[in-house]
Amino acid sequence: MISLTWQVQAFLITIAIGLLMGLTFDVYRLVLKHFRWRRWGRDIGDFIFWLIVTLMVFLLLLHGNWGEVRLYVLLGLGIGLGIYFRMFTRLTRRIIKTLARLIKKTLLFLLMIISFPFRLVQKIIIVPLGFIGLGFTRAARWVRPKARLNLIRLKRYWPIFPKRKPKE
Repeated sequence: MISLTWQVQAFLITIAIGLLMGLTFDVYRLVLKHFRWRRWGRDIGDFIFWLIVTLMVFLLLLHGNWGEVRLYVLLGLGIGLGIYFRMFTRLTRRIIKTLARLIKKTLLFLLMIISFPFRLVQKIIIVPLGFIGLGFTRAARWVRPKARLNLIRLKRYWPIFPKRKPKE
């Protein structure tokens, strides 16, 4: 016969597993909200989520009470989920959102550090070349009408330029 202390300990472990299930669900829900997946993506995500949660609960129950599934195990999981959603879900969402912002800012900072040499090359080489190209473009705008006039004058005086035949 199993002692009462062991059963109480197993019950508390199932409550803790229920709390962990709630945390996992909140993380998954925020990921879904952030990425806005299509219907089939959500379906695949739901399947993967429940597969992971089922495996997690199975392994934790195996470790906590040798995988025995009794009524108090299901009751403990339900109580753990209820406690989590009643007391911790708002706090967890705030913490996760803050961590997501912090990670995003950190990644942007790292990207800025990594891209610094490339931006420096752009400012040293590409920007001056752009100004040179702009100068050539403006010069071409100024030269083009004058060159066209010179071509018209050359056509009058040089017989090597054949005259166009009128379209019939």
